[in-house]
Amino acid sequence: MLQTSAHPVNGLRTEVHAPPAEAHWLSGVRLLCVDSQQRSSINLALQLDAAGCIDPEIQWVTSAADALFALREESFDCVIVGRLSEQAEPRESLELLQSIRMGGCDDPLVVLVSGAADLLWGEFAEHEAELLTAPARWESRSLLSVIRRAMHRMQVLRENQRFLAAERQRLMRDRDEAEHLLHQQRQILSELEQLASGTGLSPQRPGPLANFAPSSLPARPQLPPELGAYYQELLRNYVIMGTGSLAGEISKLANMLADADVSPGHALELHLQHVERLVLGLGNRSTRHVMARADLLALELVMRLGECYQARASHRSRVTP
Repeated sequence: MLQTSAHPVNGLRTEVHAPPAEAHWLSGVRLLCVDSQQRSSINLALQLDAAGCIDPEIQWVTSAADALFALREESFDCVIVGRLSEQAEPRESLELLQSIRMGGCDDPLVVLVSGAADLLWGEFAEHEAELLTAPARWESRSLLSVIRRAMHRMQVLRENQRFLAAERQRLMRDRDEAEHLLHQQRQILSELEQLASGTGLSPQRPGPLANFAPSSLPARPQLPPELGAYYQELLRNYVIMGTGSLAGEISKLANMLADADVSPGHALELHLQHVERLVLGLGNRSTRHVMARADLLALELVMRLGECYQARASHRSRVTP
């Protein structure tokens, strides 16, 4: 919905988008009014007209059963519940609210009461209902304000639910992506081991290393237990801080792996073990950031490990006559 207004400086008329809640009023509103007898709609209609609502639709029902039937057939912008019988108490309205919510209806609710105990206030709030405590009930001047507040409150709740649902789906996609990446890296290691053992790869499903000649990977070394704890702590710190302040720690780890005669492939296997453990402990939190940082750590570690072996091989070639 667009409104036009004059620009305060140059006098040009500009188009201004009305806020969503106001635009809804300008485009009309559908209200379901529940009372033991059809009351006058003049007060409510006048308030709607003063608020700028065009062609509002006000439907009256005179029993809780009729209200539930109407809500099953269609939805309304707001449901206003008055007195359900001449001797009605707020407890009867609360029972109707419970039936409405149990039926899966999330339309905004307003209950008109002349007074309510503190306990009932809390029970009405549990069903996301607004209370208008006024002896005038349908003739109250505050009726429209409470209706608008109920509609705005339900709009916020629906937006929050959509946001939470989208966030859950995003987290699930992140975890599925992390599992897929870990599976691919595990597959690369498996193909390396097959090439090293000379068993070859299945011709039906060639992997990314199928075109490489078999190499001779050394046997998997026995690593000291403290090395695993050190690597787990380094991985956690790297995920949090990045590589800036941990270059020395990564070089130290690469030297430790080189001293233990760990090949780059086995270093990557050690890395995957700890990444899987770290991802598993994240629960419902996002794994995208963790996987991105972990991949950088693996790349940097393997590069530094290769430099360690290259430096040692160069040293041996100079010492050997």
